[in-house]
Amino acid sequence: DWQAQYNINLTKKDKLSFALYGSKDSLELFFDKPQGDPNFSGNLSFTTYFSTIKSNWEHNFSKTLKSDMGLGIQFSGRDIEISELVKFKLDVWTITLKENIEHTLNKYITFNYGLDFYSQIYSADITAPVVAGGGQSNSDDFQPIGSYKVQNQKADGTTYLPALYTEMIITYDKFKFVPGLRFDYTSNTNLITVDPRFGAFYTFNDKLLFKGSVGAFHQPPGVDQTDSFIGNPETQSQYSIQYSIGTEYRFTDFINASLEFFYNDQRDLIVGSNEKVIIDDEIVTEQLNNDGRGRAYGMEVFLRHNMSAKFFGWISYTLMKAERKDHSWEEWEPFQFDQTHILTMVGSYKLPYGFEVGARLRYVTGSPETPVIGSVYDADSNDYAAIYGEPNSERNDPFFQLDLRIDKTWQFKLWTLTAYLDVQNVTYYKNQEGVSYNYDYSESQKVEGLPI
Repeated sequence: DWQAQYNINLTKKDKLSFALYGSKDSLELFFDKPQGDPNFSGNLSFTTYFSTIKSNWEHNFSKTLKSDMGLGIQFSGRDIEISELVKFKLDVWTITLKENIEHTLNKYITFNYGLDFYSQIYSADITAPVVAGGGQSNSDDFQPIGSYKVQNQKADGTTYLPALYTEMIITYDKFKFVPGLRFDYTSNTNLITVDPRFGAFYTFNDKLLFKGSVGAFHQPPGVDQTDSFIGNPETQSQYSIQYSIGTEYRFTDFINASLEFFYNDQRDLIVGSNEKVIIDDEIVTEQLNNDGRGRAYGMEVFLRHNMSAKFFGWISYTLMKAERKDHSWEEWEPFQFDQTHILTMVGSYKLPYGFEVGARLRYVTGSPETPVIGSVYDADSNDYAAIYGEPNSERNDPFFQLDLRIDKTWQFKLWTLTAYLDVQNVTYYKNQEGVSYNYDYSESQKVEGLPI
């Protein structure tokens, strides 16, 4: 990982900043005799990388008119290889541009309006078994890799997603209302989506605040999901309607807390499909469609100690339930990322001589798993195919991790030097990431991540 940043005040009205950062991570596994699919042999490797440059220019035209413009360029990619059966290489150039204008009309009304532009130039080389995919695990997934037909596909192209938005902030007495509207265009679906949003706030006194919001949000399909080889060109945007209501309370100048209840109604989710459809006058497997539904609801408690002379910290706890179904007539099932309890505690304390110590503790309910309840022998692939139970009816063990860090800062006249030691998972707790099975699924064992 690497990063660099430069900030400068050009004039009293202009601020300019540049940021450079990037990362490259690789994981490779070597094995001679894998326990599962006999068609699966060789090595497994995964590499992801990106390099980004961003600039930002803030300009004050007057006390009532301000501009904030940002431009970013990123090169990123992924290289995945699983035996000789799966090879995936993706390179992407991403360009982002954002311009926000803040216009204060009077003491009651302020407008925010602007432009978001997002574009990707991509090239991909894929060799993989053709498997219908989606966001929900079911009994048709995860069969022996040798039972699927392997194909190679190369693709390249350009996508762009321009957006216009406006937001009005109305402040009167103890009330504040924030209506907004956003228009998005997606090139790979050739459709425009409209998202209205509204927020309301009531300041009861100098310590207590009540708030609520409702809004629509669209998420366009990725280029892989609209690709004719591994996706469906007819795939449309997913969208959700999100509701929240809550309160904030300030105990002291440093300590404040918030309580929020939320509900997320998700529609037109992209899910896997084996249905036969006609696309470009040809009968093909649909692979993906927008038949999925989802919902997530719960509450979040947040307690924060703002930065004081020596201490900063916060505690966050979320109680939630997330469910999915691939079709409207099906029963709700736990989502693969459903996490009932999420607890995070963060704190840092400044010591003399430029030292600072910090800690972070995380506890998360284990992710759902679909159990294997048996298997059948597949003579075509010379392997056993799993028989799955109820989707996501079991869970992995809870996730727990405690991280510790110590910093030392040297302050010079024109610059600052900081060195740190960061130790993750100091308790050496082995977190479960899944379940692996032997060749005929008669035995299983937990898959645990690297403890440190």
